[in-house]
Amino acid sequence: MADDHGFPMQLEVTEIPSRRLAGVRHQGPYPRISEAFLRLFPRADALGLSRVAGAVYVAVYYDDPERTPQDALRSLAAVTVAEDATIADLEDARLPSGRYVRMPFFGPHSDLGEAWRHLNHRRAEEGYERRDGVSFEMYLGQEDKAPPDRVRTDLYAPVV
Repeated sequence: MADDHGFPMQLEVTEIPSRRLAGVRHQGPYPRISEAFLRLFPRADALGLSRVAGAVYVAVYYDDPERTPQDALRSLAAVTVAEDATIADLEDARLPSGRYVRMPFFGPHSDLGEAWRHLNHRRAEEGYERRDGVSFEMYLGQEDKAPPDRVRTDLYAPVV
């Protein structure tokens, strides 16, 4: 069930296993991580990483934007890869395991800021205590291949 803005009424709590990532670092405002993805896409394609079954593009956010200056925010534009994958000069990173609240969002990537505000509001409202750790987005739909209201991105925030 969704609210008047199309956001889910309830969050799902899930345990995420650790996953290996290959990515490109970004420092600066989170909405500008698209610049890192533009550098990642051709490199991942050249290595065949994006064509592997189950590969998912991920944006990992390391800092709290309410406590960190915008120009100091650290993030990673990445793709999930197998443990034995060759990633050349891409950064070898891990998506940490742990307990997260998950919220699916259907809409254009330009609306993800509002989706995060909704997730954080719902998380607090439902009594889930935030823990230290990364937040991340998993891109499960491609903006250029689906109507804007059908592009799916799952948002994950760490909770106790």
